[in-house]
Amino acid sequence: MLVKILIDNIEGSCCSRKLFGEWGLSVYVEFEGRRYLLDTGASHLFAKNAGVMGIDLTKVDTGILSHAHYDHSNGMAKFFNVNKTAPFYLRKGAGENCYHTHKLLGRFAYHEYIGIHKGWLKRFENRIKFAEGDAQIAPNVNVVSPESRAGIAQAASLSVKENGKYRYDSFDHEQSLVFDTPQGLFVMNSCSHAGADNIVKEIEATFPGKKIYALLSAPSPNACAN
Repeated sequence: MLVKILIDNIEGSCCSRKLFGEWGLSVYVEFEGRRYLLDTGASHLFAKNAGVMGIDLTKVDTGILSHAHYDHSNGMAKFFNVNKTAPFYLRKGAGENCYHTHKLLGRFAYHEYIGIHKGWLKRFENRIKFAEGDAQIAPNVNVVSPESRAGIAQAASLSVKENGKYRYDSFDHEQSLVFDTPQGLFVMNSCSHAGADNIVKEIEATFPGKKIYALLSAPSPNACAN
């Protein structure tokens, strides 16, 4: 299994060439003869870094969006332009409706849009597949949905807009990418908004008798899209 971070918030270098950093995440994975792309960062820069690292995005077999925030989805258009065939899996609950709720002087709320680029779900509908429940997307590779964690969303001030009204995010647009490896389950959940401890418990319940070998995650539910 090969895992390479294409972009995160830390700049770097490879082969004496610059690697860009931005507030976002994109991860490239090779597993059992197939290639996966988890998230696309906040812009086209993940693709530039892939080129520097010698990774051919045209050969990616499957794309996955961990959740519907801009810093993981804004590079989707670039990926679809480069790779003409790979399906891209979103959770069924994903929409263009995610917000970060701020309060001025602790009293007056305003809502900053932090979701998928408006119009892209329609524009790229022929490339997008919506996963429902816990779904297998390849042999030994699954996407798993967390349970609702609105209390965590309230603490992180994350909201969604439905029928003209805002409510705390239930994270029904979030999913874990799970690889069943010989060493155990390798779980990737880019920001773990539902809580890493909750996600681990739910993965254990989904795969009874399987041990979790590793978890790739941001450190806290506040570490994304703020």
